[in-house]
Amino acid sequence: MRYVLTKETTVEQFNAMLEQLSKEERPNILLEGRKPVDWSQFCGKVTFEEDGMEYQNRMRDEWDR
Repeated sequence: MRYVLTKETTVEQFNAMLEQLSKEERPNILLEGRKPVDWSQFCGKVTFEEDGMEYQNRMRDEWDR
């Protein structure tokens, strides 16, 4: 089912749409036959040996050489 939000959609209509969405049974096609991904492995901070701006300038300047 498709829900369309417009400028004229009231809060009551929006809440009714959300309630209807939560009641619908939807197959999880993204994980069908696959293991769930542990996204926490991608969280964190990236550390570089050089300054980020210097790295960007060097990579962008690569095309001018």
